Amino acid sequence: MTIVGKTDSVDDIIDTIETKELAAEISTYLKTIPKHKRIAFVGRYYYFAELDEIAEVTGLTKKHLSVMLHRIRQDLIRHLRGRGFYL
Repeated sequence: MTIVGKTDSVDDIIDTIETKELAAEISTYLKTIPKHKRIAFVGRYYYFAELDEIAEVTGLTKKHLSVMLHRIRQDLIRHLRGRGFYL
């Protein structure tokens, strides 16, 4: 019977919408942080750059980047939770 297929399709649509909403909220958050932090975050988590590469571009130490990225992730989680996202 096709009812299961339709349920799967509805679930897929809902997942797609939720994913797009989450991506949009992450983009909104990234626009609020300073450029050097945004460059580090996007480099690390969108382009999978190594800390060495990001350090070279930003002029920051790997340790500084590590701490900064941790703080950005924590702040992003707070931001998303405040907008109704629970990860």
